[in-house]
Amino acid sequence: MAKQMQKLEYAIGVQDKGSGKIARLQKNIENMTKRVGKNLRSLGTAALGVVGAGLSIKAIAGPAIELNRALADVGALGVDTDGLQLLQKEAGRFAMQYGKNAADIVRSSAAIQERIDGLTARELAAFTGASNVLSLATRSSTESMTGYMSTMYGIFENQANRMGKIRWAEQMAGQTDFLARTFKVKGEDIAAGFDKLGNRATRVGLEAGEQMAVIAALERSMGGAAAGDRLGAFADNATKAGRALGVSFTDQKGKMLPIMDILDQMQAKFGDTMTEAEQIQFSKALGDKEAGAFLNTLLSKPGQLGKAVKDVKGITDMGGARASARQATDAFQRWGTSVDYVRANFMQKLLPTLERWTNRASDHLDTLNTWITRYPVLVTDRACIAQDIQHMIRESGLLVELIGERDVRKRKTNIVRLTLMVDQDRRIRPGTARIEEVWTDRNRVEYWLTAETLAFGQISFLAWADTITEA
Repeated sequence: MAKQMQKLEYAIGVQDKGSGKIARLQKNIENMTKRVGKNLRSLGTAALGVVGAGLSIKAIAGPAIELNRALADVGALGVDTDGLQLLQKEAGRFAMQYGKNAADIVRSSAAIQERIDGLTARELAAFTGASNVLSLATRSSTESMTGYMSTMYGIFENQANRMGKIRWAEQMAGQTDFLARTFKVKGEDIAAGFDKLGNRATRVGLEAGEQMAVIAALERSMGGAAAGDRLGAFADNATKAGRALGVSFTDQKGKMLPIMDILDQMQAKFGDTMTEAEQIQFSKALGDKEAGAFLNTLLSKPGQLGKAVKDVKGITDMGGARASARQATDAFQRWGTSVDYVRANFMQKLLPTLERWTNRASDHLDTLNTWITRYPVLVTDRACIAQDIQHMIRESGLLVELIGERDVRKRKTNIVRLTLMVDQDRRIRPGTARIEEVWTDRNRVEYWLTAETLAFGQISFLAWADTITEA
């Protein structure tokens, strides 16, 4: 019995000593948990500030970021740093003169760089400027006009190399704008014709201005694509058709005669209008069932077409296209894009510093995300609840009505409605929400919200402040 009592006393002694140590250990764990929770809540509050600051920086630096991304896309196609600087200068000038987004101008150069090999930086900037001027002047999309200039260069590359590519691009833009205005068509209609025509007419010696004039003249009667296709068929079979009709559409070297010389011959043979039988005869000779209608339409436009062919040869720059583009420019849009470009140009100088800050901030957010994953309950702390309630209040629109309301009774009604809405949050202890209207002076009113959370104590924050005149 004595031995059993000794064992019991020993066990009780061990339990007492162990209980004290366990109690102290539990207290330490609780204290550590509280400290960690407090630090993590502080970290969460700071993180919300980091996120807000990051979004604010992104909004301010948005135009610069967008412009840099566009330049990076072009740089990936082999344009060096000096070339990109020249391209940005051209894009900025265009944005401030014509009201188009500078980043979009830079992006349009990528399509040209992809389709035309061997352009210098100055040539790429010139092609980009000409394409965008032409898109405004002829009421066409930038994409269609960059494609058009690239297609035309592929067809008339030899001419461009002889003239100089920059001068050629400006002349091409000017001539296209002139013919689009003369025949009241869009630049993309002429582009559709050359997509079908290709280099078939150039191969037999027909000049660029004549080809553009024919397509523009026929666009309204048969469409640009059909006009280009018909002209191509005519160019392919001109020699054979001439022999069948007893006339010659080519010179001694086999090159196609100027289009107006051909029409003079056809007028001498058929008059100003071809009969249906004569159209069929010509179609058979050319091997194209639509050829007769094509030629008959041209015969009906000798005066206008002849004048356009003559005048287009005198267009050597894109002064007329620039004037057309300025007429199409919206003054308010020009102001907006000018402000955006100046802001982008300024913020580009600050971006390296901001990028270092955002990289560090991203690292902190990555750490916070790790802790949130490990301890998801912390996302319901006071800072998050306050942030949620603030957003809920602003999205409700009641506070805006409250600020604009001059009737005291109606203001109090809105305050009650807001208070009840906050009380309905499941994380708030019912009946503890209060919204207090505080006039700090005669012209400034503040609305302070306090409430008791179920798990994290009291929250209190400035819900709204404004400068108004008290009723």
